[in-house]
Amino acid sequence: MAPAARSAATTGASSKAILSPVNIEPDKLLAAWAYVKTKGKPNVLIVGSSDVLPSIPFVKAIQSELTALCPDCTQKHLDVPVSEWATKIQPGVQSALISDPGINFVLPIYDSMSQFVFPALRITGSEGAVKIASFNGTPFVLDMLREGQVDMDIGESLGWAGYAAIDNIMRMTCGLPTVAKLNVPLLVFDENNVKTAGIPANFNDGYGDAYLDGFRKLWKLN
Repeated sequence: MAPAARSAATTGASSKAILSPVNIEPDKLLAAWAYVKTKGKPNVLIVGSSDVLPSIPFVKAIQSELTALCPDCTQKHLDVPVSEWATKIQPGVQSALISDPGINFVLPIYDSMSQFVFPALRITGSEGAVKIASFNGTPFVLDMLREGQVDMDIGESLGWAGYAAIDNIMRMTCGLPTVAKLNVPLLVFDENNVKTAGIPANFNDGYGDAYLDGFRKLWKLN
């Protein structure tokens, strides 16, 4: 089993795993989650936005990981520009579900897309049978997860990311070696731990605050 799939399997059991993007990227984790949750039989619809340049390699990485995990499994790609999310995602997903009733996972690469994906599941009677997993940890999507409309959402602490960015800027300012990656860990939210993000969810809760002491020690402020 690929590393991302092993992590998805472990995370699905514990719902507490914090994963470093140095080892496991969110795109591969999404693919692995769909693979593990469907017991190795994913039929996936990926929803992306190629007008946002980072989304192109993100989608390709999901596709590659799915192919590596399950060469014979089915995957489709729906490309919707950001400006058309509100009008094109729901009918696009709805059409895909009608044309292929075997789809069992929808992976919108940005979790805010989920608000337009879920109505398509409800309209086609696919709610429950088709799961949604995504990335960003946006509070209203975590609320959707808590309400059972989303299966999983990968988040990362904005506070932690901010401290990591400041650390790297100070390194550059002081002529010290910089880091290639900020090493901000990812947190997998599912039904078992989503309440830690707050009710309603917010951007800060759920991730803990260990990074605060960690950076203070690194910066010799303690």
